[in-house]
Amino acid sequence: MLSEILESRAGKVKVWSAGCACGEEAYSFKIVWEGLKKSYDNLPKLEVLATDINPAYLERARAGVYSAGSLKEVKKELISKYFHWQRSKNQYAIKTALAKDVAFKIHYLLLDPPGSNFDVIFLRNNVLTYYEDRLRKNALGNVMESLAPSGLLVIGSHETLPYERHDLVRVAPHPFVFRKRDL
Repeated sequence: MLSEILESRAGKVKVWSAGCACGEEAYSFKIVWEGLKKSYDNLPKLEVLATDINPAYLERARAGVYSAGSLKEVKKELISKYFHWQRSKNQYAIKTALAKDVAFKIHYLLLDPPGSNFDVIFLRNNVLTYYEDRLRKNALGNVMESLAPSGLLVIGSHETLPYERHDLVRVAPHPFVFRKRDL
């Protein structure tokens, strides 16, 4: 999926983690991106925008600190490469180089999108789970406005879209990834 985006985007790839909570998704994508550097000579510039309505979450996300328990499913070699252990605080912190090109911003999904032409949007474990149907439709409409043609929308594994969207096609075999159709 990402290879198609890399081949079709010349200057930069834009990613939005909507409802980012403490930033795990944004940093995880950066780790994946760093791994792609082994396979691609000229990766486009990456811009990651991570938004949430909760300022306390955003403060934690900017700090990039996580307990050992929250990293239990991350491979040890990735932890040693992208995090440093803060013994006095009993936590891991994101290395500065990984935090580069990740911007955190307060944003409410029912308001205008915080940007446009995003190549990948993560909309997981938030609006599609916790909002009532009318608000889900409005928020999803705002998100779709900001998704680039052929861009990817990634939802959570326990979520469904609030209604059938003719501008989205499921990306097999991934049941929670959709590509925006060029209409």
